[in-house]
Amino acid sequence: MIWFHGFRGDRVSEARKRQSQSNRDYKLDYGRTIEAKNRIRRLDQAVHKFRRDTGKLPENLEALVVHDGKSENWNGPYVKEIPPDPWKRPFIYRVPGEHGAFDIISLGVDGKPGGDNVRGDIGNWNLDRQIPMKC
Repeated sequence: MIWFHGFRGDRVSEARKRQSQSNRDYKLDYGRTIEAKNRIRRLDQAVHKFRRDTGKLPENLEALVVHDGKSENWNGPYVKEIPPDPWKRPFIYRVPGEHGAFDIISLGVDGKPGGDNVRGDIGNWNLDRQIPMKC
């Protein structure tokens, strides 16, 4: 039997496997968080173009793809389609927003409001927020 700092050898091996899996999960979540930021940035730019052309904000994100019949000077489509966030959930769009004229939000990894790092919400107001790459 091998003892290592008070643990049996097989327990150390299992702990290392769990830590390794945790690191892989974090890196995957980190990558998806970066992709969510990129998608939000593109949608944010499309909303600004819509606003520039029509003089108002779209009522929903679908108005960036298909003319809603209510907006004069609509010069879209502004995006080809409205993608889901990297976790396959729809983005949340709010007008007026809590952080600006409008908010585009992904609830992130856990799908729940709040959190931090890769578990935090991702919105068009916090795209420059740095997320640590380490666990």
